[in-house]
Amino acid sequence: MARHLTRYGLAVFFVVLLVCHLTLNPKLPWTNVTHKLRPVKTRLVFGSSFPIDVSAIPDFINDTPPLRENPNYNYEHIEKHRPESIPVKKEVFHPHPFQVYDTAQDIGMDLHQCGLLRNNVSTEVSEATNLHTPLCDIVARVIRGIDRGDDEYLSEMAPYFDLQIRLQLKHQVCHRHWFRLAGSSLYLDQYGYHIMISRLAYSPDGNRRDPKFSFAYAQLYDENWQEVRDVSLVIPTNEQGAEFYVDEQAFRVAHYPQIIPVPFFHKYKDRALRYLGPEDPRLILVKNKNNYEEPMMIFNLHHQKYAFADDDEDRMLLKKPTTYRSMWISYPWQFQKGKNNVDDLVNTPTHNTTYAKAVELRIKNMPRQSKQKNWTPMISDADREVNGYDKTILFVYRWASMQVLKCDLETGKCGFLYEQNENLKVSSSIGPFRGGTQMANVRHVLQAQKQNSEELQKIIPPGREIWLGFARAHLVRCGCGNDLYRPNLVVVLKDTIIVNGEPQEVFKMSHVSSFVSLNIEIVPWDPSKPYKLCSGTNALIPNGISHWKVFSPSNSKAINIRSFMDELVLAVSVSDTTVYKVNIRGLLKALVTDDALFLPSGASETEIDKSKLQVPTELQLKAGTMPSFNNDNLVCAMLASVKFCSDYGKEKLAIEKDHILDTIFLTDTEEEDTKMDNYHDNLDELGIDPI
Repeated sequence: MARHLTRYGLAVFFVVLLVCHLTLNPKLPWTNVTHKLRPVKTRLVFGSSFPIDVSAIPDFINDTPPLRENPNYNYEHIEKHRPESIPVKKEVFHPHPFQVYDTAQDIGMDLHQCGLLRNNVSTEVSEATNLHTPLCDIVARVIRGIDRGDDEYLSEMAPYFDLQIRLQLKHQVCHRHWFRLAGSSLYLDQYGYHIMISRLAYSPDGNRRDPKFSFAYAQLYDENWQEVRDVSLVIPTNEQGAEFYVDEQAFRVAHYPQIIPVPFFHKYKDRALRYLGPEDPRLILVKNKNNYEEPMMIFNLHHQKYAFADDDEDRMLLKKPTTYRSMWISYPWQFQKGKNNVDDLVNTPTHNTTYAKAVELRIKNMPRQSKQKNWTPMISDADREVNGYDKTILFVYRWASMQVLKCDLETGKCGFLYEQNENLKVSSSIGPFRGGTQMANVRHVLQAQKQNSEELQKIIPPGREIWLGFARAHLVRCGCGNDLYRPNLVVVLKDTIIVNGEPQEVFKMSHVSSFVSLNIEIVPWDPSKPYKLCSGTNALIPNGISHWKVFSPSNSKAINIRSFMDELVLAVSVSDTTVYKVNIRGLLKALVTDDALFLPSGASETEIDKSKLQVPTELQLKAGTMPSFNNDNLVCAMLASVKFCSDYGKEKLAIEKDHILDTIFLTDTEEEDTKMDNYHDNLDELGIDPI
């Protein structure tokens, strides 16, 4: 008994000593961050459309206190971005053919007829680039943010992990508790950088399938995909985020890399709460009402709402907290005060804290669903033309028996714009085909080109919008482990039909591919077992299309529909452990010759054959007999994907069998285990609970 009391007394002593030390000097000796608390040397970048001439920027900074008097940042280099000022590294490409299934015929779900829908597509892909970021570098930046004391968001979250992460950094075991995945990126043309936002998950016990919470971690990459650190962008913002104004437009400085302060519900004392914070962020570029383009993030998030519940004992209605997992949007460049919208609480310590602006997406005239995820975003150019900016956004809610939502970006209210099967319930199973990247509007891709943009856009039929992107399918026990994930190319069409004198919009998935490998080698779910690729989960997940350009392969200034090349940059996650980017060349070029999608070059409106374009008539729509508006091509693509999985599994299981002894004896984890033992010993000595 005395020994236990002594041990307990020592633990209390160490905890008190540590707390006192942190109070007097928040920099623990093993963090090695004392020198980092000096002002950070950074590059200050103004966007190319910033309304001050480059020659006047030094005087502007001197006259603007938030820029002149920042104690944490020393702007050693100041510039205003000039588009196309940086040479881009040339990639080495390799052939990557795959198959797509179209809607040329109705086969009535007869899978023996899938060959009638199958087409071969020839593209090229680059070598995949691993966008690896050492997790201890991220943790060191988190500690620096906590120690500065000027980051409200990190200060709010610090009680969960402040002591633990300092020990994790000391023992270099950050990668056992922090996981970076689901990186989605966009190219910021105004600044000349790619912005990538990844899910940064924290698991106190080291189980990456069961994280306590996640952050949205933002990084910048240059045009050659080298990360640039300690760069500060002067960004347009809203009133709540304003640091200074120019011509009535609010601006502030955003420092990268950074954790985006997305508001989320949490409770310090509730140890059972898991999966908190923004999950699986997807980025899309939107045009705001002030004519600025800005990134917008779509994600799912656990949040709390107080709802009336019947109390049977006294027959009264009481409000009780209920948690939901809903879809949200957030603006990294716009802000709000407090987070009542995620925790439904008032007069809390965070009511005046600044967070990134967040809006819950809710389907009108329906009760809030307990779980929503995997909505695929699309921007409508037609809606942008009507409103002058992106007031609304579209989402593919369901791919099989397609359902499309239209949501107001300010209120978050959503309604179904199109339903292939109006009798299908919202709560019905989504199926294995879901999520993926944002859908890129082909008109926006062509509008962004510097030469012949208007001529290129003429290939899009009047009244039609075309989107391309990558969904992902999740197959269970298909021949390789329990779960296999791969990308599938998808093409979505919207046609406008006049019905009873009024326009009506119809959507369909005109093309869908079988699984595409992108020539990326998958790493095993358990890195210590390099040959066990078909054990547990095998995952290659598409997260975002960063950039898509059209150019002349001969370097001539003129680009026409018969002689052009296109190249897109795709961000993917491999086995939930890292983020890659891969370039795909010739995808749009391979599809523009499909006369069910696009018009021939030089075609006039009088020459348009709507039946060839598969645009349904008013009579067909009224009768519910629109040809090719079905699931035939999707089912065929899934059948081919199952075969892909089976063939892949046979290949990888044979390799595993050949290396069975390597699988048993290969990995030496003694050094890693020693680090973890030392980490846990330190926790025990200080009486710190790892959870």
